[in-house]
Amino acid sequence: MYRELVEHDIVRAARKSLRRVSAYVSRYENASQILSSRDTLFGLLGGNTRLQELLHHGARTNRLMEVEVNLTSSSVYRKHGAFQDALSTVTYLSELIEPCRAIGLGIDGAVNVETTDVLWELGEVIPSIKMLQHIESTVDWNSQSIEVGRPRIFAALVSCNNLFHALSLTS
Repeated sequence: MYRELVEHDIVRAARKSLRRVSAYVSRYENASQILSSRDTLFGLLGGNTRLQELLHHGARTNRLMEVEVNLTSSSVYRKHGAFQDALSTVTYLSELIEPCRAIGLGIDGAVNVETTDVLWELGEVIPSIKMLQHIESTVDWNSQSIEVGRPRIFAALVSCNNLFHALSLTS
């Protein structure tokens, strides 16, 4: 009985702590500081082989973590309406596509899909659609290191097609 009470108190305290952290991160100023620190940390790890050795991580693992962190950052920036930060992040990620490919990581699908999302949110609908079409026809889905939902791309393209069709009927 005592053990159950202690476990219940621990769970309740963890939930309370999580609510405080969530409230803290829900404000953009706080989220941007956390994201910036994460981006800096993984950028530093990605470029420092000595740190990689100390952490027993290889270049591939560190680079993959850096890309995933930056993809998450871009998504959070978009959610908070910080589109310039999101655009800056996807631009940086685009520059990582070739270095990642050189070490055997396929990130172009995930990076390009996030880029289309940023462009869409910026109101750049036509470039976003063209990029989605390009992604579908050029990305080697079997070599991607970060899973990208092809159905999501198809759904976006169908939705865009329906939008254009509706617009053409009203013109």
